[in-house]
Amino acid sequence: MRREGFEFEIGPPKVITRQVDGKTLEPYEDAIVEVSENYVGSVVELFAQRKGEMTDLQPSLGSSSRLTFRIATRGLLGLKNALLTATRGTGVMNTIFREYAPLAGEILMRDAGSLIAFETGTATAYAMETAQDRGQLFMRPGDNVYEGQCVGQHSKAGDLKINICKAKALTNMRAAGKDH
Repeated sequence: MRREGFEFEIGPPKVITRQVDGKTLEPYEDAIVEVSENYVGSVVELFAQRKGEMTDLQPSLGSSSRLTFRIATRGLLGLKNALLTATRGTGVMNTIFREYAPLAGEILMRDAGSLIAFETGTATAYAMETAQDRGQLFMRPGDNVYEGQCVGQHSKAGDLKINICKAKALTNMRAAGKDH
């Protein structure tokens, strides 16, 4: 949308909680995953990271297995893409609402941070070449950038401020001690 002159800031989806007798309750769902036996360990680990509890494991047709998990809806946000990556595109997941229950605690939602520009100016290829080792960039050389703008996805957890407006020093000067 940047070509049309629009820029949006979009936040993550939020789960609707309930207050019952002074306690905060969140929605839980049953997630049924059909996956090849080769990827069962990866799927179980993925759900465990998001506070999912395996309630059933059954063999299915051929060499696949059907796993059932009880997981907070917060843990399901963004899980589909991670599941497809972990199963190399072969995993199938369906979910259905189960109940409202007490909060599951802290759930790791993202394993990657953002790359944030800390200088206003024009993005340069010179600066972007060094910044691309830090993660995936959304910008192209020549794009206008403002301070605080999200310019990429960091390959590690946590946000990182980078300078993608740095220009290469163009000078004819040689090494400092060469003439002396």
